[in-house]
Amino acid sequence: PRIVQPLPAVTPDLFIIHGQFLERFPQLERDMLNSFTDYTATHPNAVWVHWGMRDATFGFDVLARRARFHRLRPHWI
Repeated sequence: PRIVQPLPAVTPDLFIIHGQFLERFPQLERDMLNSFTDYTATHPNAVWVHWGMRDATFGFDVLARRARFHRLRPHWI
């Protein structure tokens, strides 16, 4: 099994000043969650190693809830 995943190439879009971040947060969050749900959908047999991602305040359930908020279809991990 593959444990380490390569990070996508860093784009200048990722480096934004604080004021722009607050303004662009909804779209940035949606883009990030869209990438994550696409990845989980295309890797159904992946093994997830995590610490505390079952927590109610910060975990997979929260990611799924935020994805649904953005009208994305989360995939169970």
